[in-house]
Formats: sequence, C-alpha cells, structure tokens
Amino acid sequence: MGRLDIAMKQLMSDRDVFADAFNFRRAEGHKLDPSSLREMDPSAGVVDTLSGLSLSQSSDLAQRLVVRSDESRTCALLLLENQSHSDRLMPFRYLYAAAMHWRRSMAETVRRHRKTKDLKESDDFLAGFGKEDFLPHLYMMALYAGKKPWQGPLRLAELLDKEDDGSGLYEPDCRINLISLRDLSDTEIARFDTNEMKVMATAVRLQDNLKQLEEVSQTDPAFQSVNRDLYDVVKLSTGYELPQPKYTRGNDMRKAFAEYKKSVKEENSREIAVNMLKDHCPVATIEKYTQLPLDQILQIAKSNNIQLS
Repeated sequence: MGRLDIAMKQLMSDRDVFADAFNFRRAEGHKLDPSSLREMDPSAGVVDTLSGLSLSQSSDLAQRLVVRSDESRTCALLLLENQSHSDRLMPFRYLYAAAMHWRRSMAETVRRHRKTKDLKESDDFLAGFGKEDFLPHLYMMALYAGKKPWQGPLRLAELLDKEDDGSGLYEPDCRINLISLRDLSDTEIARFDTNEMKVMATAVRLQDNLKQLEEVSQTDPAFQSVNRDLYDVVKLSTGYELPQPKYTRGNDMRKAFAEYKKSVKEENSREIAVNMLKDHCPVATIEKYTQLPLDQILQIAKSNNIQLS
C-alpha cells in the first residue's frame, strides 16, 4: 500500500466526502445523509468476499476499503488508483460479496427465529424467514483515480462465454458502480457537493495538463481552501502542489502511516481471534492475547457465524 492509497483513504474517511462520492448518481430525495453514517470494520464480511482471499491475504484490500453504514444500509467504497493491471474478476467479486453479505444477515435472522420460535405459518417456519423479515441494503462503489483509462470489465456478462443473443435473459448479472474521475466532464464534476470531491476530480482529469490545472487552481474558489488530506492526494497523484492547506483535520502523513501500521496489527489480531473462537477459547483469554476489546471480539464472532461457548 503506497502513500497515495493512505492519503486517499484519509480523505475519504470524512463522512461528508464519503457520502458525496456515493450520492454522485443518486437522485434528490434518495441521497445518503452523512450525519447518519457510522464507521464499520471493513474486515467484517466485506473484505474477504471482495478479495476472494483469506483474511491475512486481503489486508491490502482492507486498506483500500472505506465502509460506512446507517440503520438499513452498508456502504463499501473501494479506492482504486493507477494499477499495473485491471482486475477482470471485479464484477464477480462484487456479486459474491453481496451474496455473502446477505447470506450472513439471513442466517442471523433464521437463528433468531429458531430460538424464539415466533414464526407461526408453516412455510415461514420451515424457511426460518418470515414475511416481516427483509435483507439489508448493500451499496458498493469503486472510485478510480488512475491516470490511464479503466480497462477491466464493468459487468459480469463480459466475463461469460459468448452464446446466443437471448442467453442473457436467463443469467444473473452484476454491474460495477465505477466512478472514473479522469473521465468526468466539468458539468459532472460540478454535481459534487464538497470541495474535496470537486478539487480531486478536477486535478485527476487535468493531471496531464499541469498548466491548465494551475490556471484553474488560481481562479476556482474550491481550490482556495483545502485541507491537508486533499493537499496530499493531489500532490501524490499529479505532482502538482495546491495552495498550502488553510486548515487540517489533524491528519498528516506521519499519523496516516502510524494508523496504517496499527491497522495491520489489528488485522493480525482479528485473524488470531477468529482461530481462537473456532477453538472455543474463553472470551477473556482472547481479550488477553489479542488486546482486542470485548465488543470487537463479539462482532468478529457474529460476522463469522461462530457461537460463543
């Protein structure tokens, strides 16, 4: 994970900026409310399924994910910068991640009904899922800040063998909700609400024309008041230095690197906790050896469908 990845994640950790990215294609009246979003542990049922790898192998992807939720929705934002190759399996990973996310929710609902025995109709009882039960919404989006055009597939259908024209009628499909900043027009960039998204998108789009970027930065009011995270993202992605930050949120690169090291350590602790839970170790023992708080251990057990002894 490079410095640009860290700076991007720092910038998108702001709830207003995060919601602004997710609301880019959403109609008025259906947009996310930034104040209702809370941070989620990105390893809880999203990272492993998106990557298709084990928890330890997917630590890099964990650092590229920003996950937020409100009462009814989980929102997973995958940050993509310049890549040596495009992940051709990304549409499949999206579909698989959604299926596994809903499978966990369904299993929790079934266990609750089995325990309370509150489903009266025979069909509902056999399924363990009643008419008043619903699966939570899962929104997934990829934000691409690369210099080169995105070359990977955007739909699962692009990965399937070519057959007759009518075959797609019977097959499930999954489309990546990808925002490629380099390809946005001025009109589209103006639709963002936050200065951070406007400046970042403009800088990425004009990174091959630094003279024009400098002219825009001197005339566009959005460029006149930037925070440290935005300053770092633009400098690391384009080489252009914006006017010095007018304010910060207390996030500098040294702190970002420290948080990255801490997150890797926590990732390892979570993997140890999973193995200890599977071995039915007492929660107090898991707390002692992983240094994880009790509520996080309980969340790990829940997300991995492990019954506490």
